[in-house]
Amino acid sequence: MAFADPPPLSFAGYLRADAERYLPGWRKLTRKPDFILWMRLLLLTPGFQFVFWLRLQRALRKIPLVGGGLSRIAWYITNMAFASDIDPSVRIGPGLHVPHPTGIVMGGGSRLGRNVTILQNATLGQAHRGTGETPRIGDDVEIGVGACVLGDITIGKGAIVGANSVVLKDVSAGAVAVGVPARELPARINRPG
Repeated sequence: MAFADPPPLSFAGYLRADAERYLPGWRKLTRKPDFILWMRLLLLTPGFQFVFWLRLQRALRKIPLVGGGLSRIAWYITNMAFASDIDPSVRIGPGLHVPHPTGIVMGGGSRLGRNVTILQNATLGQAHRGTGETPRIGDDVEIGVGACVLGDITIGKGAIVGANSVVLKDVSAGAVAVGVPARELPARINRPG
């Protein structure tokens, strides 16, 4: 399965794409000024706060001389505030949606495509310590509560990983993977949208 990283965006570009996942069609739904909507996301939406801190870590790393230290401080704050550990080297595409940002672990080298949804207590990382083999998550993927996606595998575009599944093999695009170890279901339930 081929995997292509999404093109890099600016800090603001990533945040706009992420915000759109939390308030779909937000500019069409309300006449409130953008400022009010941004404040709602930053102050009242824990999932967006988590994603904001992840994006801030990456942006801070680009500052010459002090960026590494500032990024590490932001990483520490994120870990403590949300009880989640996302390695700074994880590549995350635009449109990340984390409704319940608690207990999420992503090991270094993991890559996420566009519009990925990750629920609480999910783990993405190495199947065996020290191998450096980490998963690649395609666009529009949903990773369920407590799911583990481990090793040098690819989760295809639009796939769903069920709650508490342990995925150790590639998952085809549009498939649903469930169980321990995960297996693909023969047919996928159509989702609205």
